[in-house]
Amino acid sequence: MLCATLAAACAVRKGCRGHQVKRISVDEMLRIANGELGYHEKASNEDLDVLDANEGSNNWTKYGDWYGYNGKYSYVNSEGETISVDAQWCVMFASWAAAQAGVSEDLIPKMASTSAMKNWYDGEGRLGSANDGYVPKAGDIVFYQDGGSHGHTGLVIGYDPVTNYVYTIEGNAGNDNVEYKKFQLRPRDDTKITFGQNGGGTNSTLSQSIINTATEKYANTN
Repeated sequence: MLCATLAAACAVRKGCRGHQVKRISVDEMLRIANGELGYHEKASNEDLDVLDANEGSNNWTKYGDWYGYNGKYSYVNSEGETISVDAQWCVMFASWAAAQAGVSEDLIPKMASTSAMKNWYDGEGRLGSANDGYVPKAGDIVFYQDGGSHGHTGLVIGYDPVTNYVYTIEGNAGNDNVEYKKFQLRPRDDTKITFGQNGGGTNSTLSQSIINTATEKYANTN
């Protein structure tokens, strides 16, 4: 009986240890992501590591350089045609921040496609929906669906239960920057918002500077 009790206690401690490690790595991911605030995509493959040098709108970034898709990349479609597309970098930014923090790819995969990452979380059983009442946690990944396609991604940095605002940090945001965004957590007809769940805390400590800096998404929509 004593051995069984000790074994159970050890299992509990191991579980707690695993959760603690996960929380630490997710917190470190957010710290790294916050340090990228103001990064602007580049006009060419130069000064990729500098926040505001060589600014442009050609999708050159250090996140794309890390991933292997930068500026534009090409692929061959099912009909044998070579297609050239812009290296949109919102997902690569989130994957990069996770990798820099040592987050396992079993928790946050290395990807470049919003729809592919959203589908991966769905397949893992870790996709929460705002329309179904899921309350996001700091460190979750948010997926925005507009017009039937999953077109953008960000990292949740906090949720304020008083104002019902979710705060995010997002790559390739409004002005081709890394920016803070916010939106109210409520069911919507026009935009489906889902969250990849990463085991962070329900709320984070939101600084006043984040609250003041975040610009609102979907302010005038249902």
